[in-house]
Amino acid sequence: MKQIKSGYLIGVLFILGILLILGLSWRSDPNLKGLPFMPLWIYSWADTYRFSAIRTAVPFLGLGTIIGFWLLIRKASFFQFVMAWAILIGVVTVAELGQYFIPSRDVDLKDIFWGGIGGFSGFAVNYVLLKLLRLFR
Repeated sequence: MKQIKSGYLIGVLFILGILLILGLSWRSDPNLKGLPFMPLWIYSWADTYRFSAIRTAVPFLGLGTIIGFWLLIRKASFFQFVMAWAILIGVVTVAELGQYFIPSRDVDLKDIFWGGIGGFSGFAVNYVLLKLLRLFR
């Protein structure tokens, strides 16, 4: 029963994360400043030109961590991890392709790369934490 409830919670967090990513990706203004729910420290970092390339990786790091955790508690196979990563790459691809239809935005293939790296890193975070937990038991 607990596993079912945690599955629902992770599913809701995953869907909210995807909706947030798509919503922010499809805004006419790529800057995060001015969003009422965005803390100063986030948009100060994300809107800096120096970090504009890798900022796509950050939300996918979060999604990868959430999905990686869920897959670990379900004892998923390697194939399921690969499929989850493919889904994350699909999400970042849809987000980028949607920008094609927004006049003030453009498609950037590097963002797809960074989104994939972020998702993979989220899976890696879970793997490392699992290994550390087993080491200290």
